[in-house]
Amino acid sequence: MPRSPRKRSDDLRSSRAASARKSGASRTRKSAVSDAPRQPGWWSRNPDSRKFIFQFVVPLAVIVGMLTFGARMAFAYVRAMPQFRLDAGHLVMDNRPHWLKQDAAQSIHMKAFRRQDLSIFDPELVSKVSAEYARDPWVLKVVSISKMFPNQVNVGLVLREPVGRVSSELGTYLLDINGIVVDILNPSHDMNYRHLPMIAGWESEPPLRGDLWDDPSIAAALGVSKVLLDEKFTEALGVEQISVCNFKGRKDPRESEIVIHLHEGNQIHWGRGINTYGEVPLHEKLKKIRECAAKAQGSINLDWIIRYPDKTLYRSRELVDGARQ
Repeated sequence: MPRSPRKRSDDLRSSRAASARKSGASRTRKSAVSDAPRQPGWWSRNPDSRKFIFQFVVPLAVIVGMLTFGARMAFAYVRAMPQFRLDAGHLVMDNRPHWLKQDAAQSIHMKAFRRQDLSIFDPELVSKVSAEYARDPWVLKVVSISKMFPNQVNVGLVLREPVGRVSSELGTYLLDINGIVVDILNPSHDMNYRHLPMIAGWESEPPLRGDLWDDPSIAAALGVSKVLLDEKFTEALGVEQISVCNFKGRKDPRESEIVIHLHEGNQIHWGRGINTYGEVPLHEKLKKIRECAAKAQGSINLDWIIRYPDKTLYRSRELVDGARQ
């Protein structure tokens, strides 16, 4: 049964009256709170703490800030002082190999380390120095780096050892056993490596420093040069040059592919590259060289032909050249 309009009106008036009562009660509570006395805050209740903060904490914070700023300024000033600056002249190689002279080691430092902005106080000094050496063709591995005040750094390096030289218009190339160009020197500045045989007769294009000289004739000559160095023949016999001009028989297939030139015009006709199939074993060739050296005291212009398995031939180059003419 639907409600009458009068009852709906009574309900509306009741709802409004209840809402008015709640609003009045709320205003009464707020008025009571506002009329209550306020409690003082922590700052007002602790005068001793305020005094302590102003007398000690604030001055201490100011002093610490000034000291921090001053320390940073002083550290920056010290880092910029020349007596703490590091350059290639203050690098020392701890484990310098026997084949590397001191001035040659210094030359490696000069090429590998070109930075001029480092201080001994630089927190990244070790990593920066290591990165400089790791990029240089001379260096196979950086073993250790240690700082010594005021401006010295000791380094331990594993280096590529040059075993042969190649002369070109661009300079003297130093190559390791793998054919990597470890350096390119001015011909007037290669005195430290004059003991290395010069490789002649190659026909390929020289690569850049740090690259591989990918030439089979160069590789064959380097293998022979390494053996001569290890056996102390280079100095004892006066090895001057290793010629590969007849490599793969490109001039005369009947003649030796590799010829070692000694002082006083003597030559060793080596044959083909080491470990080439069908060649005389290496230990037999070395034995033949020793026998030739013992018999050829004071001889000049002799060919030592050691490439045959059953015999060693001595041949006068004067006769050979006369017959060819």
